[in-house]
Amino acid sequence: MDRVARCRRTVREAVADVSPPPLRRRLYDEIDANALTPAVLTVESALAADPSADLAAVRELAAGTQLIYDGLALTRELAHVTPWSDAESEVDGGVETHAGDDADTHADTDVTVEADADADLAIVAADVLVARGFSILSRTDAADRAVETIQAFGRDQTTRRDAADPGAIDARLERDVLELAVETGAAAVSKPPAPALSDLAATLADRADTTLPPAERWLHTSDATTVDGLASDGGAADHVTEGVE
Repeated sequence: MDRVARCRRTVREAVADVSPPPLRRRLYDEIDANALTPAVLTVESALAADPSADLAAVRELAAGTQLIYDGLALTRELAHVTPWSDAESEVDGGVETHAGDDADTHADTDVTVEADADADLAIVAADVLVARGFSILSRTDAADRAVETIQAFGRDQTTRRDAADPGAIDARLERDVLELAVETGAAAVSKPPAPALSDLAATLADRADTTLPPAERWLHTSDATTVDGLASDGGAADHVTEGVE
């Protein structure tokens, strides 16, 4: 199993105890929908700082960075699309109704209720993802950076409405999370972040906008030493950003 798959499994395991089952499935859906770049970059950062790192332990921390990103990204999405209002508008504008037609009225109500329930579940899922991610990192040297990442996101979204370039404000989340990933990986082995991995994080952030590139697209460019047959086949550290699309 490759590094990306192992990271995804660890991230899913980090929320496997969440109940009720519909909420847990919603968490899994969100995890599976996003690129594993924060988690994988965390592992690569640890290996770049210490090739003998305990990968299983590092992956557990990597799950923390991934969950924080998944939760904040979902929060950002929900804040922008206002799902409850959209659901009501779709019903009002897309379903022809007739006075006295109880069947149509009930159908409209059912659609609205279901959409509102989905939106409510999504908000809970976002909160759980961030909370679980932070709980994983809370006892590490990366805890302060995790707090800063979450707080910065809140400030950015508060000021976004009046910003000249809202897209640039949104993209700060990806940059902050990638920096968190590098710091978390280094903290996992009690080392300073490797400059090459900091450079890689900056390059990925420059090209990410609000969608992170899949880890498979850039993993081969990192300079981590091969461990357990899983690390990337990277080139030299000063070429770490070559090949990043």
